[in-house]
Amino acid sequence: MLYIVCVVSVMLSCENKNKDLKFFDIPAFFKQEIEIIKTSNYVVTKSYSYNGEGSKMDMKASDINWEKEFAIFLECDINKPAYFANMEILHAPYDSIESSVVYLSRSKKLNIQSVKIESIHGETSTISIKINKSNLISTTSIDAYYYKGTSYSIYGIQTIKKLGEKNDFWVEGRFYR
Repeated sequence: MLYIVCVVSVMLSCENKNKDLKFFDIPAFFKQEIEIIKTSNYVVTKSYSYNGEGSKMDMKASDINWEKEFAIFLECDINKPAYFANMEILHAPYDSIESSVVYLSRSKKLNIQSVKIESIHGETSTISIKINKSNLISTTSIDAYYYKGTSYSIYGIQTIKKLGEKNDFWVEGRFYR
């Protein structure tokens, strides 16, 4: 009997999880993109820098750990309850082909401050995310961009509060066939 109750509970929680989606599902979108990228024949020109020191290299898409590379995107879940009452939604239809949706946080306390989803013919083409994280030790500001099938970039500045130290970093990747 306990087994049946557990199975039913799990099934209901899975059903409720899908019903709880109020906004664009960023993690699901990137999980799908990761599968597409992993099976592609892309060569990725990857550049990165930390405090002005960096490098540039060409890599096969299959040699990159995309879950790690896209971690900032995968962690941006605006479908968490804290965001439901704190996000303003702006729709901007440019024309019959292009449109965008912008989610703006009304609270400075939330990490995700804005998300912009651009679409062409109803298919997501670009995602832009602005993140501000703060704790007792540091504040971090991150701008992350993804251009479907073309490129991605992540820019950030971290300030260590007590030391007054500033660290800047960026990662860019461009896809080629």
